[in-house]
Amino acid sequence: MSGIFFFKQKTAYELLRSLVGSEMCIRDSLAAVYAMVNSERLQLVPQKDAAITATNMLVGVDAEGALRLVNGQVQFAGVQPTLADGSRPFGDIQGRVHLDEGVVQIDEITGAGRAVRGSVRPDLKRAGASVDLEADLTLSPGVVAAFMKDNTRVKGLSGHMAFKRIAGTFEQGKPPPADLKLDGALQKAQATLVPGKLQETLTGTSARFAASGMPA
Repeated sequence: MSGIFFFKQKTAYELLRSLVGSEMCIRDSLAAVYAMVNSERLQLVPQKDAAITATNMLVGVDAEGALRLVNGQVQFAGVQPTLADGSRPFGDIQGRVHLDEGVVQIDEITGAGRAVRGSVRPDLKRAGASVDLEADLTLSPGVVAAFMKDNTRVKGLSGHMAFKRIAGTFEQGKPPPADLKLDGALQKAQATLVPGKLQETLTGTSARFAASGMPA
């Protein structure tokens, strides 16, 4: 048996009350964007001035009785990606998304030095998501800390990375997926690489890169 509820205009508080007991909520959908990052290293932390506005929300009940978001529009602001040591090198993020039968369509997520667009299909039972995104990212030491377990091997990172496409089925804390697809460009990158006892300095490096699939 299934049912559908329609919320013409809800405050964030009213909407979240409506979703108590459900595995799916706005924050879970936003966190799915970061599914490729180990959750032990990076968390999404709402700030005191955080705001969520949800309109035209259509909420359904699946065969197991759990609520699921079907359609609607969401705007949010005042969320900070926070590293395990409490540092917040990325600043606030804000954005606009809309929901389409369980798929989170990202109209825009922006912050200092980053922008993301595309689609995310969350899989909360597996703590992951299927994504198909475009992204622009300003490189910094904070990026290294968030995305690399051993961040001592890359020092003084700067530059810009533009992804035409990042696609694949990611799970938190697991290696890059076998269906990974990448297409992007590295622009004016600078860094000191320390793979072992030796080190190499990159200055003003620009390159195109692409990948399709990862070795098993």
